[in-house]
Amino acid sequence: MSADPERRQEVYGDGDNVTGNAMEPGGWSLNNDAHKPGRLWCGKSFWMNPEYSAAAIDRMFAKCHTDFAIDPNNTSYLIVVPYLPTSSWYKSYAKYYEHVKIYPKGTVLYSTKAEGTYRTEELEPAGDAGGTGRVFV
Repeated sequence: MSADPERRQEVYGDGDNVTGNAMEPGGWSLNNDAHKPGRLWCGKSFWMNPEYSAAAIDRMFAKCHTDFAIDPNNTSYLIVVPYLPTSSWYKSYAKYYEHVKIYPKGTVLYSTKAEGTYRTEELEPAGDAGGTGRVFV
């Protein structure tokens, strides 16, 4: 990722890097459509943690694959996705990316808003580390 905040762009954040899940201010979300026509994912360092569905991940990688070719010298992607080597998106796109780190299944990586999570009651509250109303996933 670029050290210059002007050259970083978050994709799929909630646009609120104070109380939400966004890591960078001014990020794009599904609500303001990171995929809207004409929006290019090139010329910066992009951080992505997409919805973990095959369709969403495939759509993201297809967009990265197309837009990277526009400005390969000034474009980079840091992407967090599940390690699923048998998935169609993995077979299509993984060969174009460096695997920086593969975490063991069950590793607690980050927190998210508790509201709307699957089996919320089974998740550990994030407490001071993540903030009020958040759980570790």
